[in-house]
Amino acid sequence: MSSDWEGLPIVAIEALALGIPIVAYNLKSLEEVVQTGKTGYLCDSESEMTKAVEKILSSSDEFELLSKNSQERYNRKYDAQILQKNWQNIYEIKSHA
Repeated sequence: MSSDWEGLPIVAIEALALGIPIVAYNLKSLEEVVQTGKTGYLCDSESEMTKAVEKILSSSDEFELLSKNSQERYNRKYDAQILQKNWQNIYEIKSHA
């Protein structure tokens, strides 16, 4: 992801679901989604992005680890059932307040 600004990073969340390691600029909105070195890399420059992509593409072990971690993170945080449960909990808390 090479955008200078990103709201809710839906593309990044979709990448996690598919097990695609993410390489993106280090934007505040992506810090919650991407764990550098675990699910991909957040970079401060184009040269860092290039190095990160080269690292992932040159090592199948690196790609497999990032891919596995990405899918696990998606399943823990962003799966539709998890999100539904979280929203339901919020509504229940609000209705009892």
